[in-house]
Amino acid sequence: MSAAVRERADHFILTHHIYGAPVFDPHGHKLATLKGLVIDWPTKTACFAVLSTDGFLGAGKDCRPVPLDLLKPNGPGPGYVTDIEAARLAEGPCFGDSEGPGREAQFWAAVRDYYSVSESPEEYSVRHLPEIPA
Repeated sequence: MSAAVRERADHFILTHHIYGAPVFDPHGHKLATLKGLVIDWPTKTACFAVLSTDGFLGAGKDCRPVPLDLLKPNGPGPGYVTDIEAARLAEGPCFGDSEGPGREAQFWAAVRDYYSVSESPEEYSVRHLPEIPA
């Protein structure tokens, strides 16, 4: 294991540990369930969290992507916290659980715009999302 990997090992997280984790609003009320992550494959960067507000682990419900940098670990408690209010999340961009969001750059840019998260070359760019094979 390289020294760089050893130094950052405490930052690593297995995705199966976050799937189904609760997400709390600023007041400590459960807002949603973390359903998954959207990964920019060329940069190997997780960019969005996919949240679901109903159902067992969100099965069959709407998926609400939010920029991943809006979620923070819930200190010693379970799950994650966000400053997003329930009404704002409910009015935000979404896609059906069975249909998926597609990979149109405009959709992902709209998610970032809706939540007022600026884009920078060091963070994430929707221009790098891979194309869906025909």
